[in-house]
Parts: sequence; structure tokens; C-alpha cells
Amino acid sequence: MVKTNGSAAKPFEKKRVAVFGAGGYLGGTVFGFLQRASSIYGTGLGGSASPRAICATAVGSGSLNKIINQTFKLAFAGEDLIRLTNMQDIDHIKDRLKGFNAAVLGTIYTCETRPITLNTYNLTPNQKTIEFYMDDRYGVDDEQKGNMDFHVNMFHNTVKACKAAGLQHIVVIESPNTPSAKPFAEILDKNDIAFTYIRASGTLMNTKGYTFEEGIQGDISLDGFTFADNYSKRMGYNNGDWSDNFVNDIMETNAGDIAREDLAAVAVQGLMSLDWSKSRCLNVRCNGKLKFEDDENDKNAAYVPKKILKSDRDWCINSSLIEKLMIDID
Repeated sequence: MVKTNGSAAKPFEKKRVAVFGAGGYLGGTVFGFLQRASSIYGTGLGGSASPRAICATAVGSGSLNKIINQTFKLAFAGEDLIRLTNMQDIDHIKDRLKGFNAAVLGTIYTCETRPITLNTYNLTPNQKTIEFYMDDRYGVDDEQKGNMDFHVNMFHNTVKACKAAGLQHIVVIESPNTPSAKPFAEILDKNDIAFTYIRASGTLMNTKGYTFEEGIQGDISLDGFTFADNYSKRMGYNNGDWSDNFVNDIMETNAGDIAREDLAAVAVQGLMSLDWSKSRCLNVRCNGKLKFEDDENDKNAAYVPKKILKSDRDWCINSSLIEKLMIDID
């Protein structure tokens, strides 16, 4: 394993990680990678009831199990790994994070109204709440699309609860339908919690029929900067201005499509490789086409059976490619 400053630096000290909106495809894939990484020595991830899926209703937890059952070869998240949470109540979120060290969350979620699951929130099943999915969920018509006030408030509640619960680090994945990082950046600055902010330069794509054994799908590169010693203010990025400067500084032309699975792998590898005491921004881009795009475009290519790889020691095949990219990231 490459030299690391993250959780893998002390693999015997298991770090517990929660995933918000785990019923969405991106959130579920992050959860699945974390679940596999937690079962392998050397990652520094694991512990009891970890990873933890934060959903609002049983619909979200059911969606998560559908995702990981297919993508992670019959994986399953039992009740011990799922917490149904009232996302409008900061104290309720905080309680669901008790004893945890880090969390993965999105900026904007796909949302739908659902009845409250029996025996949760101390409310009646006749009442309804908002189920939320990280990035997207097939067949869901987003009821909060374009409602920035709703999403910024949910993000504020989540970050404030993470801070109050004593989390050491949060990973924020910028959703592709986020019009501006500025309001989310301001919340991160105000709450003074160490973070890794990840954005994709390119259109996010799902890999059809993906399993973790397919591994990394594109030729990934990473750009970004850190906030060591109050970097953002020394550079003149005040009141969240670092977000716009970050986006403008690394804007790519002709950026290739990025597999959602690769973005999820970057988030998980970041927890293992990068120093949790520092804040940073990462831009992910794909150089060229994804594996499945080459396969679809080359109609005359002869069929070649896929090589069967032994995956019992890997949480994601070829994740070492991302691990090496993070060597020079502070």
C-alpha cells in the first residue's frame, strides 16, 4: 500500500463512516465500497455498525439494498447499518452520528415525499417526510428540484450536526445539478470542520451492469488545493469565494464523461489516503473515453472474455490507480 496520511496510516484504529442519502445510486455505491473496505485489513475503516446509511424512511434503506445487492455481489445492509433520520432536526441527525468519525454527504439530493416509517422520529405514520437520495434514483421525480433554499438548509443542518457530533472529517460530493458551490462553501467555512470537497469536471454516467469487480472505469486525474494554515484567506478567498475560484481555476474544456462509480471510489480512497485534519478541494476528470463507451463504439471488435480477477483482497479493482494520484495531494 502506498504511503498515506488518512485512515490507512493506522489500520488498527478503525474509523467509522456514515453516508447520507445512501438510497441513491451514487450514495449506495459509496456505501458499498466502504462496506467492502471495512472488511479488509489495511484500510483503517470499519468498526461496529459501520458504515452507516443515513436515510429518512424504509424506502431509502430498501433502495440501498437493491443497489449493493447487485453492484456488490449480494451484499446486504441490515438494521444495524441503517439509521432513519429526521433531516430537519439537527439534534436528531447528531444522535445518529454518535460515535462516528467521518461522513460522506452531497450538496443537492434527489427528493420525494414519503410516509414516515412506523416507530421512527416519535411521529405517527400518517405524517410524511422527505426521503433524499445522493445524486439520483431511477424513476423518482425530484420534488425539490431548483429549490436551493431547501437544499442549502439541509446541508446546513447536516454539517452543523456533524460538527456537534465531533466528527473529524466530512467528504462533500458536489452534485451535478449544483448551480453554485458558494452557499455550501460558506457553510463549510462557518462551521470550521475539516472537509474534502469533490467535484466532477464532466458529465456523470452510470456503468451498465457494474459490479465492484469491474473496478475503475476511466483514466482519472485529480486537481485541487488544500486549506492548510488558512490557505483560502491567505489567497484572498473570503466568505466562500474559494468555491468560485476553485471552479474557475480548474475548468476543463472537452472534459470526458466520468463514471459515478469512479467518483464514489475517489471519495472512499480519499478517506484512506488524505489527512483528515486538513481541508481540500479535489476536481476529478476523465482523460478519454470510459471503458464501456469504447466497447459500445467498437461494434466490429471481436469478443474477448473478461479476465476473472481475484477480488477478495480489493475493495475496488484498480483502486491503486487513484491511490497513487493522491500521493502528492496534501
